[in-house]
Amino acid sequence: MLYLLSGVEQFLMDQKVASIKKEFPVFEPELNDTKLDCREHTCQELINEVTSVPFFSDYRLVTLTHPYFLTSEKVKGDKPEEIERLVDVLCHLSDDMIVIIYAPGKLDERKKTTKALRKVATSIEFDHPEPHRLKAICRQAFKARKTTIDEDALDLLLARAGESLMHLQNETDKLSLYASHLTLEDVSRMVSKPIEENAFELTNAILKRDVGKAFEIYRDLMTKNEEPVRLIALMASSLRTLYQVKLLDRKGYTDQEIGKYLDMNPYRLRYIRHDSPNFELDDLMQLIQSLSDLDLQIKRGMIDKYQGLELFLVK
Repeated sequence: MLYLLSGVEQFLMDQKVASIKKEFPVFEPELNDTKLDCREHTCQELINEVTSVPFFSDYRLVTLTHPYFLTSEKVKGDKPEEIERLVDVLCHLSDDMIVIIYAPGKLDERKKTTKALRKVATSIEFDHPEPHRLKAICRQAFKARKTTIDEDALDLLLARAGESLMHLQNETDKLSLYASHLTLEDVSRMVSKPIEENAFELTNAILKRDVGKAFEIYRDLMTKNEEPVRLIALMASSLRTLYQVKLLDRKGYTDQEIGKYLDMNPYRLRYIRHDSPNFELDDLMQLIQSLSDLDLQIKRGMIDKYQGLELFLVK
């Protein structure tokens, strides 16, 4: 039997792998449960593994990771005829052979290899859960740990931790150990801000002409050894996002439509929408251009990156 697992949510993929192993238990796992990186083994070696008979077990399980032959990734030394033979073998597995192709990310659906395996494999794609589903999963996780959380605290957690279930699980474990009831202040204190949020706050301070706040955030980021050029790029990205949100809002798009159009975490969008009415499109575009000019001056060696960013903040 062949399983083809792909998508961006590795936490769910790992759960599915565990479920498959539970459904098809193997005796003597050290002999009958193998995990191979396709980039580090020849096609013939992979064929040998998926055609080997189980050793005193009803099943033999092989997990193939990084299946470059199903993606746009190029691997030195790969030979199309050998890949074709491997795919043919995978399409005709024996009943006692369980093969899991573990492929985080997107597969290249244009490839013949992908099309061929899709026809015979049990294919499952693991994307990020919908926002309402993600919220319900988090609440259930806290409930299982006998912890309650305020609504605004949960929104902040989802905004900071993003959509990764693995990251959310780690944060949930940490917060549940911290307190049995979590408030907005608890989450703000315990869950670190992503660099994108810091960049957005810095952008907001600049737009509000709050030089003191801007330098406070800037100094905090410098103590964390953030690179000025990277910070400039993140600020420009924040301004572009703010510009797009404001523009789509003017055209009558709803929050759900804006989030889908910009492929944005809805909880992060909520914070952006809170401030967007206070700024004009021309101001946003002018700052984006100024950051672009500053980035060019730094890269051409016309100005020191630290001095350049500090002068920008003062202006």
